[in-house]
Amino acid sequence: MKPFRTLLIAVSIFSIILLLGVLLSTLAPNNVKCINGLCIPLSSVDESSSNQFISFFTGLFDTKSWPARWYCGTWSGFQGWLFVISDVITALSYFGIPIFFLFFLSKNGRNRSPFSQLLRLFSFFIMFCGITHALDAIMFWYPMYNALGLVKILTAAVSFTTFVALTIESKRLFNLKTPAELEKIIKQRTEELKWVNEQLNLEIEQRVIYEKDLEESIKRNDQLFVELNHRTKNNLQMVINLLALKNITHGSGDNSGWIRDIQHRIKNMSYVHDQMLRSASVSTIDASHYFTRIIDAVASSFSNKNNTELIIDVSSELRLNSTQATNLGLMVSEIVTNSFKYAFEGVTNPTIKFSVTLNDNKKINFCIEDNGNGFDTSQEKEGSFGQQLISSFASNLESELILTSSEAGTRYELIFDQDKGIHY
Repeated sequence: MKPFRTLLIAVSIFSIILLLGVLLSTLAPNNVKCINGLCIPLSSVDESSSNQFISFFTGLFDTKSWPARWYCGTWSGFQGWLFVISDVITALSYFGIPIFFLFFLSKNGRNRSPFSQLLRLFSFFIMFCGITHALDAIMFWYPMYNALGLVKILTAAVSFTTFVALTIESKRLFNLKTPAELEKIIKQRTEELKWVNEQLNLEIEQRVIYEKDLEESIKRNDQLFVELNHRTKNNLQMVINLLALKNITHGSGDNSGWIRDIQHRIKNMSYVHDQMLRSASVSTIDASHYFTRIIDAVASSFSNKNNTELIIDVSSELRLNSTQATNLGLMVSEIVTNSFKYAFEGVTNPTIKFSVTLNDNKKINFCIEDNGNGFDTSQEKEGSFGQQLISSFASNLESELILTSSEAGTRYELIFDQDKGIHY
């Protein structure tokens, strides 16, 4: 029950009692009034209901209008003191009980006591009852009947408010569990928690077994991956050695050139496997280190490498997946090889510039160019095997190759999405 509603009920009851007193004093007035032992009809005394209401509050502590209780009737000393002692002890008890309740509420906190508002109402109700008993004892000497009447009105208001609050809270009170019921509920909850705990322990054990199996599976897969890469690399090296043996056997004939080209291409594919094996992530390759190694490897196979300036600009944060690395690596190998072979005859300061950057739109910009003599981009040249390979690599990356060639040099450029590429 909310405090505001409680106060509203108490004030309403207090007001109703006062209004009923005024109404009944008008409808059923006291016909006789005794003054100094003389009883006279009330009609001879000019006192209206409003005057009675005002005189009640103005004479709240008036003791002249009534005799002391000792002198009203035929009280014996035993009777009088019996009433006084009983009222005093009752009043002290009625003061002690609410003090204990209020102390209990202050120590346990307002939110920790489910019926704190009800306990406060009981405390004030009992306290007002104690005040009435204390005044009953005082009345034997000081007849403050008006003050006693006001306290009784307040007691009635608080007691009725307590009754209303008790009625409102009755459902919660009836739902309170007995100690036996609480013990049964606790026992049932304990069994449920025990079962849940057992299930959790079982799940943890199964999870540990699963994680152990998963860890062993990952180790086996890593070993298989390493073994597969080694075997692939060894097989590629075997093909390179066979081609080298074939070249040695047949001497420097017409086939020696394309045999060396195939050797370069196979070496590049072998290097891709090697880089994936050494990479921290098996799915991506460090682009900067990767392209630098490829260009250096191609350049080392030509006698004019020391006269050629290599400018390599690749973002250090860029990583490529295996498809991108394979296609771009073979493309770089093919283009750089062509530059060393055909582009620099009669060129004073041969230069090859290579760059791979990642822009804000997650587009990879690939560009490689030289300052060589250029070549004829006629249909015949575009139909050569090398150009077909380069176009095929660009197609695998879902990008259109832009080729420009003139007397000032040759430039290859393509732009593709970072997540594009055929994943094998």
